[in-house]
Amino acid sequence: MKTTFSQSLVKSIAIPVVTLDIDFRIIEYSNAWISEFKIPTTDLRGKTIFEALPILPGSFEAIFKECLANNSSHSSAGEKFYLADKSFHWLKWDISVLSNPEDASVSLFVQLEDITIRKREEELLLKAEKVAQIGGWEVDLIANKVYWTDITKAIHEVPKDFVPNLEEGINFYKPGKDREKITELVSNAIASGTPWDTELQIVTAKGREIWVHAKGETEQVDGTVVRIVGTFQDIDATKKAQLEYEAISERLQIATDGAKVGIWDYDVIENVLIWDATMYSLYGIKEEDF
Repeated sequence: MKTTFSQSLVKSIAIPVVTLDIDFRIIEYSNAWISEFKIPTTDLRGKTIFEALPILPGSFEAIFKECLANNSSHSSAGEKFYLADKSFHWLKWDISVLSNPEDASVSLFVQLEDITIRKREEELLLKAEKVAQIGGWEVDLIANKVYWTDITKAIHEVPKDFVPNLEEGINFYKPGKDREKITELVSNAIASGTPWDTELQIVTAKGREIWVHAKGETEQVDGTVVRIVGTFQDIDATKKAQLEYEAISERLQIATDGAKVGIWDYDVIENVLIWDATMYSLYGIKEEDF
């Protein structure tokens, strides 16, 4: 459906919009559109929208043609597009056909927003909920950027405005076997898409050594790993309790072995007697014969 509209009003519109002629060349654009996509403030009129905005996928040409051919509109609340270099953007749009009362020409009115940051945060939160973890994180290998949720930053004891990179993230792990292990896991993920699920120690920004549970999985495009996303949880209290229990159990086992003390357990309800290896040895009975 055609809508009557004056091009002179476009510049002052407070949302990111651009108008195009039937060859998809820019007629006018709002200042908000320039700010939204951080486009240099040169005159873009006369250029195609694909020249002015390289992140716009070529598939939009078919959408534009359909709108013009059918005098129809087209909208999306958000769609993810991969570019030739395997980077991605989330775009939201609303496209309609305009009729200019000044010369009766037809044009396209395109409201376009880059919602990549918001969608990335939503993806991280969904990932955290899915695996019942606390923090979320992402490594964008194409843009060479790392993203942490606020909870992940809190676990590392860094401020909310902290912007990590991959090397810094790895260097939070305790020097030695922990750092070597996470380096190996990340390298394998990048090289072959191998996921991981591990428990290691980090040293927070405040110098505290804590145990964390880290998971990572990859996203691939045409066989190339472009993203690693995952979850991050502080398990320090439970891990230390587990290690203490294991240490006590080991010391007890050493003591009982050395003293030739047998341990047995009788389940009154089930009428079942259970012996450890020392009991069998003391009585000279083979376990399989008991």
